[in-house]
Amino acid sequence: MKTQPAHSLQQRKAMNTTDSIERSTAMNQFSLNPDSRTPDTANPFGFRYDPRGSAMYAPFCALLDTSYSMNTTVGGAVTRFQAAVKSLGASLRRLKEDDVLSDGVHLFLYTFGKSDVRCIRDNIALAELDIDSLERELLGVRPDGNTPMGAALEQALKRMEAVKAEARARGENYKQPLLCITSDGEPTDSMDRALELIDQLQRNQKMALLPFAIGAPGAKFPLFERMCASMGGELQVLNSESDIRRHFRLIDATIRMADIPLRPISEFASQAGAYYRRGQA
Repeated sequence: MKTQPAHSLQQRKAMNTTDSIERSTAMNQFSLNPDSRTPDTANPFGFRYDPRGSAMYAPFCALLDTSYSMNTTVGGAVTRFQAAVKSLGASLRRLKEDDVLSDGVHLFLYTFGKSDVRCIRDNIALAELDIDSLERELLGVRPDGNTPMGAALEQALKRMEAVKAEARARGENYKQPLLCITSDGEPTDSMDRALELIDQLQRNQKMALLPFAIGAPGAKFPLFERMCASMGGELQVLNSESDIRRHFRLIDATIRMADIPLRPISEFASQAGAYYRRGQA
């Protein structure tokens, strides 16, 4: 079998970036810095990049609810929290298998429960991430306490803005962050500041948001429903392990998209949800 020569992480990034710029410039779709462009409200499907050729820095932030109710089982002996952890791990593994994405996508991971917020991983490239170790660490967490969602979102959103500013200062190309939040209930703290930040970022197309609601059939999630409605999408409540596993595939599918404008993602999520529901029929 013919093998490819080994290259360092820096060499792979340089080769991927050069190839990306050449092909994307030819397509007239490449932008070095998404924040340098004014959002085109008449064309919410704008800001297209080459989804396969880009080695740009791509922040991905995951927030996991570790409140007591996440101990509820979703079938068999698997809890809501365990299903979310395993599904997140599966998405990260799929992304890591891609040589380009594994260098560009950087993970930020927070948990929120017991009235506090914990940063589990901060700005680590998937190429350097030990996913098995991360899963073991998370599965060792025992969900307990309240749901300080507002504090978690505020901390994560501020961190996303900070790392974009750092990338701009370095002259590094980047994609807008994707933030995925998973919970099975309403927040027990104030969401005022977090919602203000979300509204501002969404209005200016500076972030994409994937809210995953886990609950019993018919459960209501007013906050997540509001988030989805603001993006033109419809919230799907996940009530089984297979639901959670399938919907978490939206993470890697979204990251593989050409770019992360808000409306296309919400429409994609809605279409994917309809597809999954048809598959269960």
